[in-house]
Amino acid sequence: MLDFRNINTLWSSILVATLVKLGLKTAVICPGSRSTPLTVAFANNDQVEKIPILDERSAAFFAVGKAKQTDLPTVLVCTSGTAGANFYPAIIEAKESRIPLTGVAFLPSDIFLYANASNTMAITTSATPMNNITGSPTGVAT
Repeated sequence: MLDFRNINTLWSSILVATLVKLGLKTAVICPGSRSTPLTVAFANNDQVEKIPILDERSAAFFAVGKAKQTDLPTVLVCTSGTAGANFYPAIIEAKESRIPLTGVAFLPSDIFLYANASNTMAITTSATPMNNITGSPTGVAT
């Protein structure tokens, strides 16, 4: 179901609907304010098992185990900045083991970075290591 309340809820609901059509069954969610629209989109979708885990590194390795157990795609969701960086070790393990895992981090506009907002880092800094690990040109690890 698409949510037209605002641009963030619309794109989040489109992403969830697309992931479900591609076979997603499980979302491991590390809640944060910037990822709230995606968290709500998952919450509104009955076809996806939602597992909230506060610690990003633990959540990422839990997701690897879940994907390995089920042999089905699992998505990781977190807010921006260093939260996504905590996914890297598990993403590397998933990639090297050919485990279906996708990480989604919400990166804020550069205006927040230059205003010294909390939990922000330059998009090129946070996306580049993940791209180097996964080969993804978009910053979304697959």
